[in-house]
Amino acid sequence: MKITNLERGTLSVRCSYENRENAQGAWIEMPLLYFPGYRGEDGNGNPLPVERGNNNQVRVHFSGPSGEIHVFFRERRLWRAAELVSLLTAAWFIWEICRHRSELSEER
Repeated sequence: MKITNLERGTLSVRCSYENRENAQGAWIEMPLLYFPGYRGEDGNGNPLPVERGNNNQVRVHFSGPSGEIHVFFRERRLWRAAELVSLLTAAWFIWEICRHRSELSEER
């Protein structure tokens, strides 16, 4: 197995591989800590299986004699919904403080 063109981002890794033995069920462990939400794609955008590997690293399974692998993190929709709820709650809290202050100034 030969790995070339390793490009690492904050939450992603892209590399090319050459599987000289052409072994089926081959995998690579990427220099990323595994967390639910990591996805893997080959050079054509086809999904690749991703799982937790040794030392909690991201393990990507692939097949074929050579190709490109891209591993990246995508947040779950529920997380995005929770961020929206947090933002709306903060906005409501600020609005209530401003409303309360204006009511106090009107009473004086």
